[in-house]
Amino acid sequence: MEFITNVIGLDVQSLIYSFPMPTTIVDAADEFRFVMINRHANGAAGEPLLGKRLKDMTDSEKNLAYIKVFFDVAETKKERMWRSTRWEMNGRVSYYDLYFFPVMGKEEKVKYVINMGVNVTEATLYAEELGHERDLRDAFLSHLGHELNQPLYIVKATLEALGKNA
Repeated sequence: MEFITNVIGLDVQSLIYSFPMPTTIVDAADEFRFVMINRHANGAAGEPLLGKRLKDMTDSEKNLAYIKVFFDVAETKKERMWRSTRWEMNGRVSYYDLYFFPVMGKEEKVKYVINMGVNVTEATLYAEELGHERDLRDAFLSHLGHELNQPLYIVKATLEALGKNA
């Protein structure tokens, strides 16, 4: 972490630990090992991550996709975002938008990849609720249209029959 501290000019460890969102730093030059993680990220992971290598976390499809983003950021040297990721912890479901940022080292190689999560649970649940309400509205309108058409069809057919007999 000396490189980041020297470049930014402040105590990165204190800064990262004070962030109110899950934040991790992976050393891209050292087998993609977690070198810094704050309490929010450790809680979200459900297990201690410090010192673990990304490639040792391949126990699920979700982890594989998560790991792939770290490698992609290191390779392309570009930021990435992973939208509305669902996490379960202690029986609670949370949604996070995950942001990944490369930190360049010497020789224009990515030295670290910083990952930060922004909690979007409230917005995601609200959008899901709106979607459910929209489905209910559409079903109601479809049913209403059918119910209105049925008597109108009978009236129309009766008037046509009366018109033909007159």
